[in-house]
Amino acid sequence: MQVGTPSQQFRLLPATGLDMTWVVHPEGCDTFSDQVSCAKSRGGLYFSHDSSTWNEIGLYELSIYEEAMLGYGGNGSYGFETITLGWPGNNLPSVGKQVIAGITTTSFYLGALGLNPWSVNFTELDNSHTSLLSTLKNESKIPSLTWAYTAGAYNYHPPVFGSLTLGGFDSSRFVSSNLNFSMNEDISRDLLVAVQSITTNLTGSSLLSSPIYAYIDSLVPHMWLPLDTCAAFETAFNLTWNSTAQLYLVNDSLHQMLLSRNPTVTFTIGPSMSGESVSIEMPYWSFMLNASSPLVNDVLRYFPLKRADNDTQYTLGRAFLQNAYVIANYEFFNFSVHQAKYPDSSVPQQIITLCPREGCGGGSAPGLNIGTIVGIVLAAVAVVAIISLGIWWCLFRNRGPAWNEDHSDIQQGRQDLLLPNKAELGGIDQARHEAPENPVKLIELATGRAREIGMETEVYELPASEPAASELHTPDITPATTPHLAPRIPARFDSPSLFLDPTRPAWNRQERPSTDRLTLARHGSGS
Repeated sequence: MQVGTPSQQFRLLPATGLDMTWVVHPEGCDTFSDQVSCAKSRGGLYFSHDSSTWNEIGLYELSIYEEAMLGYGGNGSYGFETITLGWPGNNLPSVGKQVIAGITTTSFYLGALGLNPWSVNFTELDNSHTSLLSTLKNESKIPSLTWAYTAGAYNYHPPVFGSLTLGGFDSSRFVSSNLNFSMNEDISRDLLVAVQSITTNLTGSSLLSSPIYAYIDSLVPHMWLPLDTCAAFETAFNLTWNSTAQLYLVNDSLHQMLLSRNPTVTFTIGPSMSGESVSIEMPYWSFMLNASSPLVNDVLRYFPLKRADNDTQYTLGRAFLQNAYVIANYEFFNFSVHQAKYPDSSVPQQIITLCPREGCGGGSAPGLNIGTIVGIVLAAVAVVAIISLGIWWCLFRNRGPAWNEDHSDIQQGRQDLLLPNKAELGGIDQARHEAPENPVKLIELATGRAREIGMETEVYELPASEPAASELHTPDITPATTPHLAPRIPARFDSPSLFLDPTRPAWNRQERPSTDRLTLARHGSGS
């Protein structure tokens, strides 16, 4: 990613629940003895005074909600900036006046690229600011409010790139499933799935005593599961909880034993606690993660499982997304989860366009003839490094208490959304949404390979000498919509907003956040 004018380059994490861009502020490396290594490991530092397009707003709490329940937190220096996808010379889209936040906290070690379409509203300005995804669609730079993502596989042999696609998906990166999920009514937890069972070939008994609902969140490195499930993992994998590190550390002897047994964990998930489901298999290599310098002096191996105190903390983070491919469609408010595939470099990408609600063909979508599918492929070597970097905050910060807040304002905002007559997408095999009459650029950074899909194609290659960015890439969009909960469509995609109240901008890490400082509510245009 590039931010500012002249551009500054960054490696960012895709953030499924975030609606803005985060970059690391120079003060984020103040506590490190080696400033150069810190800057490199944190994906680059943003110097606002070097950019002519920076427009400062002020200091606020980070606009997080679900992550705060897990003890994450911090402040951001907010402002407007110009953002360009990809590296210099890739000729990828650039958009101005985007909300960004400069972060210093090590709760989130790298910056983040927000994928959520909701707008941000700074209440003293009394107007909303459109998210990056919505801006790209509004300016016809992507065809739809859709994205697809898998984190890649660093421990796979050979390592496999992560994948993020905006406006479509890469069908070469997942095993197709016709199961579709409606997005949750609470849009702060839109990617909510029912975990029906968790099993492993190490034992004949289930690791999950009863079904739960869990939130898929790429900002979080670990999987947060119930205490009794963690206890079942401890028994099956011979794990020991380290109360100081707040992690399951894995020593060499245990690691070698698990390698020899080659266990697999299978998550069976669905739209509800019983009924239709899809299975996501996670081999042991998905769990053998390391933290290393500059976060710790020696390499530290750990198992990415965390103990959840209550059901508000049940989360499937980036560790899960190594093996899962998620396609999110905000045009129809549904998503799908598939088993990820790990193709070698000889397999061409198969990028499929996903149409907006108004359709792609027949001239029904003005401007889409210059629309763009943006596919960003990032080196997998950075993916697990990013997952591992999450250990920093766990090792050196005590996890704050979780809190419950009234969700009535969020639920009310959801009620303002318009219910469409048809909110379903056909199964992936039956409906490949293409736009044969419209020339669409397939912009790909890394392999430089694209498959022509009935449209004019341009390919942009990422030079091998460029630094590899963090995880990104994506697959197909949602198959069949679940009938029991119809997705809703907002009257305007840039109207739902996240309100940041400036009255008390920053809060101390030990304080309990309150709604007079940060109101996490998205409202329709009529609110």
